[in-house]
This record gives sequence, C-alpha cells and structure tokens, in this order.
Amino acid sequence: MSLYKYAKLIAEEMKAGGIDIGDKEAAILSAYLSELKKWNSKYNLIGLKDDIEIARRLFVSSATFLRLLPQTSPISIVDIGSGAGFPGIPFKILCPELKVTCIDSNKKKVIFLKHVSRVLPVDISATAGRAEEIKAPGGGYDCAVAHSVGTIDLLVQLSFPLLRDEGILIMRKGEELEEELRGINLQSNLYSVEARVGVSPRGEEPYTLVSIKKCST
Repeated sequence: MSLYKYAKLIAEEMKAGGIDIGDKEAAILSAYLSELKKWNSKYNLIGLKDDIEIARRLFVSSATFLRLLPQTSPISIVDIGSGAGFPGIPFKILCPELKVTCIDSNKKKVIFLKHVSRVLPVDISATAGRAEEIKAPGGGYDCAVAHSVGTIDLLVQLSFPLLRDEGILIMRKGEELEEELRGINLQSNLYSVEARVGVSPRGEEPYTLVSIKKCST
C-alpha cells in the first residue's frame, strides 16, 4: 500500500474514533506505519498483519490516551513496555510538544524506535531495559502510560518510582478493570483513581481508559 493510502486509512479511522488529524500528522503516521511493516517482516515487532487492524488497535487506540493527559505543557511522558512505539510515538506525532521516553526490555524493538526517531520527524528517547531498572530524571516524569502491559498493580509498582509527586499513570483496561483496582497492593493514601473514560472503538471490544495519581508523601 502506498503512503497516500496509508495516510487516508489512518485519517479515516482516527475520524471514526472521534479524533481529527491534519494532513501533516496523517503523512507522518503513514510513514511510521510503512516503517513498522517493513521491520515487522524481519523482527516480528507486532502480531497484527492487517492494515485496518493495525490502524484501529494500535494507532487509534494510542490516540485515545490523549484524552486523559494533564492539561499543562510541556509534559514529560514515559511509555512503559512501549514495544514498537505504542502509544508513545503516536503521542509525539499528534502532540509534538510532548517529551516522550519509550522503555522496552526487547533490544530489537528499541533499535526500531531509535530508527523511527532518526528517519522521521519524531524526536523521542528510547531506552532498552526493564522499567524497574530505569532511573527517572530529576523530579520524575509527569505521566506514565502503558498500552497493553501488565496488571494495574504491576504498573503502579513499576511507574510510581518514575513519576513525580502528583504524576499520573494512564492505561487501558477491559472487563478486568474493577478486579484489578481492588488488587492494588498500595496504601490508599498513596494513590487515587482520577478518571475513567469508556471507549467504544470501531471493530474492537469496548475498553476503559483509567488514570491513577501518585499522591504526595
């Protein structure tokens, strides 16, 4: 498929998901998709093969996270278990002012992330390693995101050491949400559930975006 057709597909799927993007953003996202498909044939970065599925389940899904981002600028974001760059790279393409760091333990995926940052106008940082091994910058990140990684309790344990006080963790969850919220192994005064947003995507099961704040200690 040509870059033009990729751009048209992504723009249409984004619009169906309630997200309007400009021609510039669609063009960069289409170039990203093209690179992803090229590398995926050799390095198995993602399990999805169908272009529409990739657009819906990765690109559009990533963009929905933006609804819960703090409304301050600039924001520093750490993408935990970023894999091939979701949601971190779509974040950076749609909101260039964001400061995005992608973390993944798979070195091949991190090599791909660095390649994308080098060949496209997507200035992100990419680090190979486990989240618990990473040191946060002075003061910590403003926000942590996780697209499809682990339970809520695990993500709280991994992300809170990387977040500043009052920083937030954003993730997507399905039917397991309430059970996982009850399973958070942390004193209730150390965190608060800030927001929940239900999403009913085209061609995919409904899910909920949830944000959890790290309370000041």
